Amino acid sequence: MERTIVTPQGAASKSPLSPGVRWGNVLYVSGQTAPEAVGLEAQTRAVLEKLGAILRAGGSDYANVLRCGVYLSDIRMFEKMNAVYREFFSSAPPARSTIECKMADPGILVEVDCVAAIP
Repeated sequence: MERTIVTPQGAASKSPLSPGVRWGNVLYVSGQTAPEAVGLEAQTRAVLEKLGAILRAGGSDYANVLRCGVYLSDIRMFEKMNAVYREFFSSAPPARSTIECKMADPGILVEVDCVAAIP
């Protein structure tokens, strides 16, 4: 199998990471953040849209996501994040972990990564 880097147009990172890595029929998507968006709901939506762009660039989509990791700067925002998350994963949602953690940038309220199958 060949390891392929997946980078949608305009998704270059300043950090030493690849937005996505495809290995066979599996796509690993790095954690996405959106500190440019204001508020938790807006950040969650922007993060999941970025995730979707990487999924599409790698030959997958939301329906093929197997697992997500959600990282919140404040666990009290869980329900607000969940409301937006449901818009993207409305039926047969993936397995998921949600944890509270300190973010690398204080402007980041939420980060999401995932693993997806490539049909």
